[in-house]
Amino acid sequence: MAAGCGCCWKRKPDTIAGFGVYPARKVWVPVLAAIHFGLLLYLYIAGVKMWDSLLLLIIFAGGGAVWASVRWRRKGFTIAFLAVCFFAAAQLLSDPVIDDYFLCILLSLLLVGFMPGRVADRSIAPYRFAIKAWRRQEISEEREEAVPGGNLKKSSGGQGGK
Repeated sequence: MAAGCGCCWKRKPDTIAGFGVYPARKVWVPVLAAIHFGLLLYLYIAGVKMWDSLLLLIIFAGGGAVWASVRWRRKGFTIAFLAVCFFAAAQLLSDPVIDDYFLCILLSLLLVGFMPGRVADRSIAPYRFAIKAWRRQEISEEREEAVPGGNLKKSSGGQGGK
């Protein structure tokens, strides 16, 4: 299917102009990275870790926090940073504190996972809902045409021979 054909909008509603990046992510990801880096730094200092491990934490977790903050549009960088925080916190031995921090990491992963990537602005939202309704209607029509054995009936415009 050509990129400029008139039917592409039926299959890819995200390609329509009017969709944008979720603006709150630009703020949330750097704040989340700073909080986790600060908590890890505090936990390492409070746990009286050696300066070598503290220096490695500053290099890797600090670099990961900066990288996740710069690449805030991509969820993968933030999730990778939280994984680094998880493994860095696993080195500490204070059980009650680490359990609470692991819960904090888990909740942060859920926050990043459920945070939308692209959202529609108010001008495009009605079109998006119309496309989604059209898709649901097409799917329900295909299910109604299904044979009881689970196979779809032969369509007139599909591929395949007679």
